[in-house]
Amino acid sequence: WRDDKLTAQMLLLQNLRDAVNEKIEPMRAEKTIRSSLEASVKAPADSALVSALTALGITRKDVYAEPSNPSDTLADYLIVSDCDLSENLDAVAITALSADERYAKCERSWKYFKPEGEASITPRDAAAVAIWDKDNA
Repeated sequence: WRDDKLTAQMLLLQNLRDAVNEKIEPMRAEKTIRSSLEASVKAPADSALVSALTALGITRKDVYAEPSNPSDTLADYLIVSDCDLSENLDAVAITALSADERYAKCERSWKYFKPEGEASITPRDAAAVAIWDKDNA
């Protein structure tokens, strides 16, 4: 089995993951963050990377038309809570979500998210719990 196009797409994604990890690890060592899930990533929006994400079915943002049927996200692949690509950036930048009052830590997945109302878990996790509860009632 050999698929050079798929290999090139995955290599772009792996290179981004390596760049993100290189920025996160010193923050973990300095105790700025304890877990990569506390990280928000901003990265350059290279057209080849964007094309690769599209081809691999990986969305750029954790916004789901239907939370009960979420797709893989770039943040999931990078094992961070938030990730956005920007054409205005030259390098990867990381910020700590745990220090941002607008974010809460999901009690189920430990991802940081902006809760609506009294939510204690992400919309994606709320959908999963609802399905579980329905199937196990």
